[in-house]
Amino acid sequence: MTLPDLIDSGDLEAREQDRAERRLFVRQLLLILLIALVVALRVWLV
Repeated sequence: MTLPDLIDSGDLEAREQDRAERRLFVRQLLLILLIALVVALRVWLV
């Protein structure tokens, strides 16, 4: 393995890590929005 190959694989791993973190963040954000929507509906309907 040459140095450029190592840099490429490290860059690819970092990019995959960023993508995974972004996916987790979006999932948490959607969950929070869903909970807020349910709470707002319960307050509005009661």
